[in-house]
Amino acid sequence: MGYFTFNKTLTDVNQTIEYIYDAHYETSDGLHILQGTVHQINAIYTKYKTSAANPQFLIPVSSLLRSVVDANGYEEEINGMTFDSYIVVLRNVSIKKVTNQIVRGLK
Repeated sequence: MGYFTFNKTLTDVNQTIEYIYDAHYETSDGLHILQGTVHQINAIYTKYKTSAANPQFLIPVSSLLRSVVDANGYEEEINGMTFDSYIVVLRNVSIKKVTNQIVRGLK
């Protein structure tokens, strides 16, 4: 997997993200199982403005990082900033490639 680094002009995050999880996959092709012990959870909130070039697009103008105890995906708005995503720090991590046997066992 690739690395993703946050734009420091938008957040105070100065770290590299090693793995990105996206729950919008329809198949298991190329997926991996990431297991570990949750050490820390941070929620990212972002304030947007409408693009002058195209009013249907929103442009991020500022962000903040807030430590949370649990993550359910439904964080409240803070000072006009909407919740975007979580950064989860794991310890004792293992990574396995998803196989058809694992996918059938999860259904």
